[in-house]
Amino acid sequence: MGVREEPLLHPHLEPLAFLLGTWRGDGDGWFHTVEPFAYEEEIRFSHRGGPWLVYEQRAWSSDDGTLLHTEMGFWRMIDEGKINIFVALTAGSDFSEGTLDGTSVAVKAKATPMADGIERVTGLERSYRVDGDTLTYAIAMGTEAQELGPHVTARLQRVAGD
Repeated sequence: MGVREEPLLHPHLEPLAFLLGTWRGDGDGWFHTVEPFAYEEEIRFSHRGGPWLVYEQRAWSSDDGTLLHTEMGFWRMIDEGKINIFVALTAGSDFSEGTLDGTSVAVKAKATPMADGIERVTGLERSYRVDGDTLTYAIAMGTEAQELGPHVTARLQRVAGD
C-alpha cells in the first residue's frame, strides 16, 4: 500500500488559496424568534485537486457544547473576481454568487430552498475576510416574517494550514 500524495492545487483555485486550512473561533447570533446567542465553531477549507474548494463548517453552543449548525459545500471561481458557493446545511441548501476582492469574499444567494425550522428563508448574504491568520465573517438572513438583516458574525483563527 503506497503513500497517498496530496493533489496539486488546481490553477483556478490559486485566488482562493488564502482560505485553505482549519479555522476556529467564536461568534454571536441574532434572530427574531430566539434570544441572542454565542457560539463556537470550526471551518475547514480543503481541496482534492479539482477546480473547487471543499467547505465544511460546524458550530456549537458556547454554553453547553450542543451542536447548533453544520454546513458542507463547494466554493468555485467562475471568472476573474467572480465566485459561486453551493452549501448544503441542516435546513436545506443555498447557491450564492458574488465577488472576490483580494482576501474578501461577498456573495448573495441566488436560490435559498431552505427553512429555518419555522419560516422559509427568502434571502441570504455572506461576507468573509481574511487578514493574516484571522478570518472574520458576517451572514445576513431574511425570511418570510423578517427582512434581510444581521444573523451571525464570527472571528476565527487559523489553527492548521492545508
